[in-house]
Amino acid sequence: MSWNIQIVEDTFTPLLGRIAEQIRQVGGHGIEFGATAYYAPFHEFGTSRISAAPFIRPAFDANQQKFQDALAVGVLNGNALAEIDVVGADMVDMARGLARVRTGFMRDSIYYRAI
Repeated sequence: MSWNIQIVEDTFTPLLGRIAEQIRQVGGHGIEFGATAYYAPFHEFGTSRISAAPFIRPAFDANQQKFQDALAVGVLNGNALAEIDVVGADMVDMARGLARVRTGFMRDSIYYRAI
């Protein structure tokens, strides 16, 4: 996921300038969210022998509004990336709870990171 944001800046309003700078910083970033276990895609999408048991996509979809809210709050507070990282950690926890395979390796392979 990445953001492409253009800002028309009012140079007479310092607050708007700070907000614009925060949005520019966030706009250059994206997120990675997934699992590195080699068998994670088999569980997420299914195979000819096992039915799909998605855990990455539902966690991502359930947190879309939280990401938008975190971005808005973070831009106003001046810590947008920190706010988004909190939501990313929640998303990882949710995916770990949804994962059908509860082995340590599978659960530990689920990750989120800002790029």
